[in-house]
Amino acid sequence: MLLLLAGLPLFDAVTTAFGTAGTGGFSVRNASIAAYNNPAAEWIVATFMLLFGVNFNIYFLLLMRRVRTVLRNAELRVYLLIAGASTLLVALNTARLFKGVEPCLRTAFFQVTTIMSTTGYVTTDYNLWPDLSKTILVTLMIIGGCAGSTAGGLKVSRVMLIVKNMAREVKHIIKPRSVNVVKQDGEAVSVDTLHHVSNYVTIYVFIIIVTTLLLSIDGFGLETNLTATLACINNIGPGLGMVGPVGNFAAYSYVSKILLSLNMLIGRLEILPLLIFFTPATWNVKGLRRLHKA
Repeated sequence: MLLLLAGLPLFDAVTTAFGTAGTGGFSVRNASIAAYNNPAAEWIVATFMLLFGVNFNIYFLLLMRRVRTVLRNAELRVYLLIAGASTLLVALNTARLFKGVEPCLRTAFFQVTTIMSTTGYVTTDYNLWPDLSKTILVTLMIIGGCAGSTAGGLKVSRVMLIVKNMAREVKHIIKPRSVNVVKQDGEAVSVDTLHHVSNYVTIYVFIIIVTTLLLSIDGFGLETNLTATLACINNIGPGLGMVGPVGNFAAYSYVSKILLSLNMLIGRLEILPLLIFFTPATWNVKGLRRLHKA
């Protein structure tokens, strides 16, 4: 309804709303959201991309009028802090490319939210931006949105646990006999959960390295291959270089496209289910019984 009020045709408004809600990002226009040249629509889409990157349990809590619980949610606060700080940094870094404060803030906010929510809509060719802004966007590709949202990426909650576990390990090295407990939202996080997160990140990094290495056989640059891998495993869409917002993946070989397709499946299914599916031990009798029990 907001997009209709902003002037988009009915079909475009509906499909864009679906692409935003599911953080899918494919537009019915070849130039994506930039094709409409509509600042109001850009603000609307950017705002809702940010909202759909939030854990949906937050909205349930709001419906239950548990506002204090929502305000105490650490992942939500960190998510909004990262989005806000990234928007400000990108806006300051790209200010010379725009005429006026509003276009600069709007474009920075849109690209930050579209990357962090892993939606993939674009309004500008950020390949032309300074290296700092591009590095921020690549970092946001990895972080992604909140757990329990339609966004991809590592998820903010995992990143928070990784950072807290690193701090815990440093404290343990300094004071070996000390007991340091990692807490999230005031509750202690079990050691098993921390191990699970660490293992997940290790597998995630390993897949990225292997995929980037295999893609390099096609002869494209590191920036293109690495961001192509990140864009696929994090379900974003555009990357940098040849696969940037005005480019595509067409030049890759058939083998590379199959590899990137597998990365998209792995990323959407949170890595482990697909790895379990392709593990031979899963398909023997004992493996199937264990899987059934799980």
